[in-house]
Amino acid sequence: MILLPFFCLILAKLSRYLLDVFVCFGVITFIRMKYAFHKFKNIDFESLETLITSINPEKNAIITAFGKRGVNVENALGSQALLQLKSNYSNKKRCLQCAIGMSLLQRSS
Repeated sequence: MILLPFFCLILAKLSRYLLDVFVCFGVITFIRMKYAFHKFKNIDFESLETLITSINPEKNAIITAFGKRGVNVENALGSQALLQLKSNYSNKKRCLQCAIGMSLLQRSS
């Protein structure tokens, strides 16, 4: 019986975390779909930029690793940019072709 409040606390924290993840995933997916629609219809992207800069950055291992190396982001636009850089440069071992990769390599040497 003593463990019940402990499990409720853990469940509440986990639920809050999962809600944040699902909301962030849903919003980013919505923005990507809206971006594609705007590009297809040749509509201005300014409203999308305002929307994505008003969202908190994602919290995941990749963004945390960049943060530990001094690359911090303030909003979802920055975290999406870092995820793109990681998949298009870091994962393909193209660090020398990336400004952030070059900066991180120069700091470590």
